[in-house]
Amino acid sequence: MTNQDSPPSPLERHVQAGVLKHSGLGITSFIVGIVAGVALFVSFGVAGFIHLQNPEGMDENSPVAMVIGMLIIGLCLIHLLGVGLAIGGLVQTDRRKVFPVMGLIVNALAILLTVGLIVLGNVSG
Repeated sequence: MTNQDSPPSPLERHVQAGVLKHSGLGITSFIVGIVAGVALFVSFGVAGFIHLQNPEGMDENSPVAMVIGMLIIGLCLIHLLGVGLAIGGLVQTDRRKVFPVMGLIVNALAILLTVGLIVLGNVSG
């Protein structure tokens, strides 16, 4: 049996028909990135608002500061989950790659910006 006689693979059938579906993992990764990114932005905004309300800054040992810190760490872990979902979407062979790439960019950028803000805050004292 030659290669011409073998039936086409599922990927070849989808490509020939032009009906590649979007990756469910990629869509999930993108949505997770957007929702967690907005929550992260709000968390940093609340932390900044509380810091500006007190003349000597936010007390690092206050329960509010601890909750905000744990929330930020938790949201970074959710972004890490989004990166994993995006990678899973990228390795799917019979799916489009648009949403996994966007999810990877959004989640990785959120993690990098958060780590950068934390480092900047620690350096500036």
